[in-house]
Amino acid sequence: MIKWNSYVIVLLSLGLALVASGQEAFDDEAFEQSEEVRNEQLEEAFVAAMAILEDGKYSSVVRSLKGLAADGHAKSQYVLGEFYRSGAGVRLNLKKANHWLKISSEQGYPIAMLAYGENAFFGKGMPQSYKLARRWLEPLSERNWVFDLPVQDFGIERQARARASYLLGMMYAEGYSVVKDNAKSIELMIQSSNGGDVLATLYLSIEYARGEMVERDIERSKRYFEMVDLQAFDSVRRSFQSILLEGVDDVIKKDIEDIADSLSETFTESIFKSQIILAKDSMDVDSEFFDPRLAESLLTIASSSNYKEAQYLLGYLYAAGLLGEPDYEKALPWMEKAAEKGWSMARYNFAVMLANGLGIEVDNARSRKLLDEAAASGMYYAQLVLDGDEGARFVSDREDLERAKELEKTDVRAAYAMTRRREKGWLVSRESNLAKLSKAYLRQAKLKYVRSQHMYGKFNYSGKGVEIDYKEALRFLSLSANRGYSDSYFYLGYMYSEGLGVGMDSDKGFYWYDRAVEAGDASASTYNNLGVVYEYGNGRPKDLVKACEMYEKAAELDSKKGLFNLAVLREKGLGSKKNMEEAVRLYSKSADLGYLKAAKRLMELYRWNSQWRDVDEMVYWLERSAELGEHSAMLEMSERYFKGIDVPKSQAKALGWASQYMQNETYLIHYGVRLLVSDIFLDEDWAGHDPEQAYDVVQYLMKLGNDEARFRFAEIHRRKLIKKAKPSIAFKEYKKLYKDGVEKGWPVEKLAKAAFMLSRMYAEGEGVKHSVAKRVSWMKVAADAGLIKAKYLYAGYQMAGVGMEPDIVAGINGLEHLAIKGYAPAIVKMGELVAKGIVEREGQDTLIESLRELANGGNERAAKAVRALGIELEGDREKVPSQEEEPQGFRVPAVLG
Repeated sequence: MIKWNSYVIVLLSLGLALVASGQEAFDDEAFEQSEEVRNEQLEEAFVAAMAILEDGKYSSVVRSLKGLAADGHAKSQYVLGEFYRSGAGVRLNLKKANHWLKISSEQGYPIAMLAYGENAFFGKGMPQSYKLARRWLEPLSERNWVFDLPVQDFGIERQARARASYLLGMMYAEGYSVVKDNAKSIELMIQSSNGGDVLATLYLSIEYARGEMVERDIERSKRYFEMVDLQAFDSVRRSFQSILLEGVDDVIKKDIEDIADSLSETFTESIFKSQIILAKDSMDVDSEFFDPRLAESLLTIASSSNYKEAQYLLGYLYAAGLLGEPDYEKALPWMEKAAEKGWSMARYNFAVMLANGLGIEVDNARSRKLLDEAAASGMYYAQLVLDGDEGARFVSDREDLERAKELEKTDVRAAYAMTRRREKGWLVSRESNLAKLSKAYLRQAKLKYVRSQHMYGKFNYSGKGVEIDYKEALRFLSLSANRGYSDSYFYLGYMYSEGLGVGMDSDKGFYWYDRAVEAGDASASTYNNLGVVYEYGNGRPKDLVKACEMYEKAAELDSKKGLFNLAVLREKGLGSKKNMEEAVRLYSKSADLGYLKAAKRLMELYRWNSQWRDVDEMVYWLERSAELGEHSAMLEMSERYFKGIDVPKSQAKALGWASQYMQNETYLIHYGVRLLVSDIFLDEDWAGHDPEQAYDVVQYLMKLGNDEARFRFAEIHRRKLIKKAKPSIAFKEYKKLYKDGVEKGWPVEKLAKAAFMLSRMYAEGEGVKHSVAKRVSWMKVAADAGLIKAKYLYAGYQMAGVGMEPDIVAGINGLEHLAIKGYAPAIVKMGELVAKGIVEREGQDTLIESLRELANGGNERAAKAVRALGIELEGDREKVPSQEEEPQGFRVPAVLG
């Protein structure tokens, strides 16, 4: 995917209708035009250059902008700088970007000043310099500084002033090249926030809540927090709105919209995190900033957006009575939601409510299950309650952590809890050394702590911190399972079923799976694997009805494999009535959950099944398969985007999928995908056009002996696509290709291609002396080898007498033969000959019908020929050919085509 600088997107989307400010140097050679007239002409040329973007020709735009920038057009200088800064239409080059941004800034062009100041602030393409940044940003932030922009671009002025004020505010807050000044910083941040800068608003919301740089003002903090999310969403959508992205291809436009949505979600989550950090400080009864009402406000906002930590904290705030008296009715829904989402502290505290009947009926069985889940995840206090060493009461995560740390060396339960916390990074530093964690679990397992036995078994099973050792895994998982630890049942069922660390034993595998179900602790994987046992037997009696039942249970728990397996049985009518619609629905859900096999099956159905054939659906699931890691799908999608087959043409997407395909080191990277990459880089209408890159790829393939790469090598030299290109090198390579092909017995199609290019080079005198005779002889070689285009041109040579005596009959026979085969240029040429009376119209009905189809499809030459024949096209009014439209005699053109 192309990464676009947001300012480039905004400016391109608005048509870049900004007017340059500042005086431009007078040009004595401007035919005595006034500066105003000259600027108007430059502006018109700029608008014309940018209009080329509608065709996606970024390289052409860059060439035009370079000329305008050299003539002193500030806007062109700025846009050219942004193109270099973002890599749009040129190779990314921050030094060149800063060169043009600086020149534009020196003319007082405000957006360039902001971009150049930002680069100085962050050290992009230059050494970081806050002093230089301040020089260009300060004028933009001053209220009396006037932007020389048209009224319709007030939005850009507002954003530029706001962004500059934010960066200056940061400089005064941190003392970057200025004396630290909190009051000045806050003043600038308020100005920036009022202009819509979301970072400034977030900064103010936190500072007014903390009360360090300004007097604490909770109400003001709340107001700023409410503004943050609105500004973030508005800013992102405004920058990326698809209706403004003129000149950008549809696929990239869709990607930009996806980026916008992703950025909005990411920013919203960062806001939630900021709110939770502030809320936790406000819930701390020992803090001087203890303010449960502020915490309630912040947590309510985040909780309503389903942020599970906020839901737990809000429930705890009500249940623990931090606002006064405990309010269990308010606490219950939030605590239960967070518990259902797997938040460990919510599980524990909800279990406390169930055990004590706080706002809900007593349910000891459910309470013990939640306590067990909380203890397994590393909550020490949950284990103490299960063991009867403590009563069920509300506990905060900090309190639980301190208790576990205190007793870690004397209580194996606390040691386990701390190891789990370190494994997850739960309020402690995450331990990245898995070997240390494995040893810790082993020490605890030797003390016969059942949870540690299970965890050490899992580590050996998966190879976490130790080499995979199925025998050791089986030993420790058996120890925990035989003591009734139900989490181990599934692993034993799978290991016995698959023969991992033990001889395959379907009966024992079934036994442990069944025990997991009986314990009420069966996971989706357990149900799915039981379904597999029932479906295939593996030494046990098959039962397809029972298999369906198990897969259905797995599907209810959103098991992607269970959904897929159930879909297969529904499709085949095994164990239940055949139901293709249901099968497709199940495949779709499985694929949406990320199961590659399901996505591939849907792609196959929509491609090959006559009842379900649907190109759009097929392509959708093909690309989904690629996203899920199917390498053949990646390659096919790359080719489809490159050629525009059933998808909008997009070289960026084509390159993206080709690159992903080549990243898989274990997969065979054949020549085809690298050739495709070279072709993508050679596409002059693509913003990423880079013949140097293509040349590097081609040379690499030539070293590997790839002949197709040699053709591209020759073409790069013939078309002079790189600085060191020489047409003479291309000529020699094409000649060598033909010679090698004859000697090695290449297919005639490949020989024809080399011969055709040699004919073209003789015709144009490219890298070789012009020669009509050799032009014709090589074209005949290509035509005799079956190259249709060569046959067509050679027929033209015959008719026009190029390098030979004219032979109109032979030429027309050649054209007719090609027209019968459906070659469009030959159909059009034959139509023109019929229209001129050179070829008799009688017996040409098939030809004329083909000509008409081409005309209705938009072929202008075909349409002209059809009308010359007096035939009405779709949308034409009935008319009779005028005398002028009748054939006026025959004149053979020098060259057909």
